[in-house]
Amino acid sequence: MTTSSLVFVLALVAGGLAAPWTAQAPRCSTECPITGSPKLAYQPEKTYTYAYSGKSRVQLKGVEDGATELEWSKQVELTWITPCDMAITIKHAKVDGAAGADIGFLERYPLVVAVADGRIQHVCTHPGDAPWSINMKKGIATALQNSLPSLSPLSSGFTLTETDVVGKCPTKYEIETEGEKVIVVKEKNHRHCQERFPTPAETPAPWLKAPLPIEESRSECKQEITNGIYTTITCQDKNIVRPAFGMYKYVEADQESTLRFISESSDASAITAIPPGQFQIESLLYNHEMVKEPELAPEVDAVMKQICKDHGDC
Repeated sequence: MTTSSLVFVLALVAGGLAAPWTAQAPRCSTECPITGSPKLAYQPEKTYTYAYSGKSRVQLKGVEDGATELEWSKQVELTWITPCDMAITIKHAKVDGAAGADIGFLERYPLVVAVADGRIQHVCTHPGDAPWSINMKKGIATALQNSLPSLSPLSSGFTLTETDVVGKCPTKYEIETEGEKVIVVKEKNHRHCQERFPTPAETPAPWLKAPLPIEESRSECKQEITNGIYTTITCQDKNIVRPAFGMYKYVEADQESTLRFISESSDASAITAIPPGQFQIESLLYNHEMVKEPELAPEVDAVMKQICKDHGDC
């Protein structure tokens, strides 16, 4: 992924000559093309707090005790710096009820997002943040994205190409209204996406007799909007991978998550607390630059061979 550097100016001017808060705060946007009546009504210098929770389940069908589950919860704060700059800050993160040793990365560095009335242009990451932490925050930004020109019923049925953490994907939008609430449902078939993270079929292991094709990969997000504010966003992802066509054993991975609005405040301390540094501009695409440990490769290779030997499916 090609990145360029963006310096966030955080200098403070003392006393009565101090610059306005928005002049001190970090910016990510290079333009702010909002015209007419915007879809969303988030206000600069305000923070919107959400409860974020979810769970994932990976199951090897046809195998006893072949399932594993994971649950997580965290507080997400969306601090709007300008109409086109939003910072995503995570607090009180827990996985399976406990705060892990790596949670510090999630909570230390906000992700600053350049967004134009719901459509994300790019993000800005701190050089001290970890790729896995950046990807989790990009996942939250993906759920928040809404690329429709308006929330009018006339926009229902549109299919637009969105760039998000999954890839560059055709995204179908449907709109319905319930009084003052607008419900937006967006669906993606990940098999139609471009620039996706490589699947096992694209990176076959030498001991496999056949590739591992993704049979199904799709997601759906439902955004509930009242008075221009997301009140609830629920997302579901489903992936099915088969060792070979016709095999009865396969891997099914499901994930669901919910962002629920809690409160609005004028507390923007998360932004002034950002560590100074040279931030980088990235797209919303998944950051593949995960830290690798080459010394683990032989161990992983041996484990995969043993799984294939035990189940006779490779």
